[in-house]
Amino acid sequence: EAGGAAPATVVAGGINISTAGSWTLSRRQGCWRGRPQDGQLSGNFDDMLAKYEDGSMKLVDFDLTAEINICQGRKAGLAFRVSSSGRFCVFYLSLNAGSSKSSLFFRDVGAMPQSDPRGFSFSRDSLESIGEEADRELMSEIVDPGWHTFRVRAMGDGLTFFFDSALIKHVDVESTGYQPGTVGLWASSSHAKIRAVVVSNLEAVTSVLQDSRRTFEACKRHMEDSIRISKSNELRKRNAARLIQRYTRFNLNLLKIRLKPYEEAEESGCEAETRANSLLTWMAVLNFLNRCETTSRDVDLRAKQNAVYLMQLDQVSPPPPAPPSTDPDHVEDDLQLAYVKAHWEYRRDSEKAGHAILGKEKFDEMRLQANGPAKLGKKLLAQSYLEQASQAPSEAEYQAIVRRAWVLEHDWVSLDEVLKDDPLVVENWVKEVRARAEKSKQPTKSGFAR
Repeated sequence: EAGGAAPATVVAGGINISTAGSWTLSRRQGCWRGRPQDGQLSGNFDDMLAKYEDGSMKLVDFDLTAEINICQGRKAGLAFRVSSSGRFCVFYLSLNAGSSKSSLFFRDVGAMPQSDPRGFSFSRDSLESIGEEADRELMSEIVDPGWHTFRVRAMGDGLTFFFDSALIKHVDVESTGYQPGTVGLWASSSHAKIRAVVVSNLEAVTSVLQDSRRTFEACKRHMEDSIRISKSNELRKRNAARLIQRYTRFNLNLLKIRLKPYEEAEESGCEAETRANSLLTWMAVLNFLNRCETTSRDVDLRAKQNAVYLMQLDQVSPPPPAPPSTDPDHVEDDLQLAYVKAHWEYRRDSEKAGHAILGKEKFDEMRLQANGPAKLGKKLLAQSYLEQASQAPSEAEYQAIVRRAWVLEHDWVSLDEVLKDDPLVVENWVKEVRARAEKSKQPTKSGFAR
């Protein structure tokens, strides 16, 4: 049975949920009767659950308080996180049969299996007590029958349970599988009443706590970095102090070494004589340095040094020659211009005459042939140069004539560039010419073999 609909009202501790409001049985087991003063759940079923139906009541982090009275039976308690999938948690009181001792339990009830629409499946086969110490302490006390206050505070993975305003236990659970849900009354083969249901949404508080935790972690990392930097600075300071101490000890030892002769002289009674000798030594050194400075500033000596330096400079790196006072003659330029002019002036007439006498093809073949009279003439002239080289009076003249012959036969190729790649090119060419001469059975002179 359900009483008239009464909305939840806001009180100082949170939202007051009326038991005469929209309370329904999650399964068709048991009987629910809602009245303004309390709500009653009864039946002979193992798992009965009456939950508060409100579309806006979707809680994950909350503080829930309610008063429950077990009129008949043994087990009843406060249900929370009741989701649409059928999963919920329950914090209940179990009265032992034949004894006045009682125990408190926390149970996580799983979702309803699809193959069994009659009820819920438990995630644990046995009831789990909220810690051995709290369980033993509660069982040693006598719980009076009547109304008792149940309170659950859920924040993230933590659940905190209170019974009659006393802290029972704080446990950590895996909250990733939970969904936002409502609250209700749970009983097992019992008749129980519930009243004064007050719930507070702690999601904003949880968000603030999470932000505070992140801020704390950031501050912690910053502090750790500061401590690490401070330790590093302290280490550098210690190393610097050790270095200064070593340097100071070195200077102190050096000072002791310098003062040792004076201490020995003081012990032997000749301290005054030792100090006088040391003073005379310093005076002699300073006098010598003063004379060196005076001598180096002498004007005549500086003039002699400059003259010697300039004379050596002319020998090592002389200045470039002065430009000629008169303009160079243009005889070679005029000769080159006259040759080019004559070449181009009579070239057309010579080609016309050659084409008329020999024909164009034969004339071009004779003019452009690779082994023509000009090539043969160069070879004969080069051979005559080699014969002249055999009569050269010195090795330098011999090399000059041989190189001139090689350049003539090779169409005036730059010999210096060829010698960079092959230094023996001239000697190999001389051997080749000698081989050709022997093959043609031409007599060669003794100087030619050279």
